[in-house]
Amino acid sequence: MNAMDTSIKKYVLRWPENGPPKRIWYIFGLATNGRFYGEVRWLLEENGYFRNVTGQLSDQSIAKALELIAQIRNRPNDLTPRPIYGVLAEGPRSKPTIIFRPSTASEGTASHDDFLSLTEIIMRHAKIHGVEENAK
Repeated sequence: MNAMDTSIKKYVLRWPENGPPKRIWYIFGLATNGRFYGEVRWLLEENGYFRNVTGQLSDQSIAKALELIAQIRNRPNDLTPRPIYGVLAEGPRSKPTIIFRPSTASEGTASHDDFLSLTEIIMRHAKIHGVEENAK
């Protein structure tokens, strides 16, 4: 089955990874079968650049990622628009439904910690194309 098959539920994520250099991860599609794709942007003082990223979660990582998403979804999360540095959403990239907006206000909450755990799982399985070193 193709990871971009519309019958597979997909999630969209964005989060920063503090450097130096600072990187921002954009996962445009994390499918429930564990395949994902997106890009990583490097923010440099004068300019920046981006590289495509793809990956496949292991069966154990898929189960853990879906468990974390379910836990975040089942908590009352404040979705008030404010300066945010990340997002977890469900659905197509063009019109996702927001599940969680990590911000400085959410730091220390269970949902924030689960979001960070989810990003760590993705980064462990990520292959950044055009970069000699994987994001592991």
